[in-house]
Amino acid sequence: AAAAVAMAGIPVDEGFTFVGFLPPKSGARRKKLEKLKPIAGSLVAFVPPHKLVSTLTDAAEVLGDRNCCVCREMTKVHEEFWRG
Repeated sequence: AAAAVAMAGIPVDEGFTFVGFLPPKSGARRKKLEKLKPIAGSLVAFVPPHKLVSTLTDAAEVLGDRNCCVCREMTKVHEEFWRG
């Protein structure tokens, strides 16, 4: 989680919270995101590639307008970062 925060360049002035893997099903995932919504600092989660689009959709709908960075293959030759 610390590597993701450092490499992604996300703000840490209000700290960050590592949430591990979010639930795989949308309903449970949205419920978990609702609980995380009041956290002002950055959130770090692991997401399997096949759940990325649905997880980002749920996060945008529940968390609202927050910055996001998707990191792939961190600390490896082909690492990639998408911010928005």
